[in-house]
Amino acid sequence: MNGYDAGYYGYAWADAIAADMATVFEKAKDHYLDTQAGLRLRHEVYEPGDSRDVTVSIEKFLGRKQSVQPFLKRIGIGGADKKEPPVVPPAPEAR
Repeated sequence: MNGYDAGYYGYAWADAIAADMATVFEKAKDHYLDTQAGLRLRHEVYEPGDSRDVTVSIEKFLGRKQSVQPFLKRIGIGGADKKEPPVVPPAPEAR
């Protein structure tokens, strides 16, 4: 079940948001240690705090609408590139 048990599903939304926000760092020059991405996170999410809707803050940080695709890819049930066929390992040789 990909590491998620039935009692955990109530918090899956938080993982979906985190996986989506992580894409900004994954695409950044220095990945999770990228200063510019970290500053964007600070300015768009942490500094406004409760002064604006959290969805607005997240979407400003992402530079787009939120998506569940990164989360689905992370748990192995989506996000595959439809242009490339899946990699199938070769069948073992008969002996």
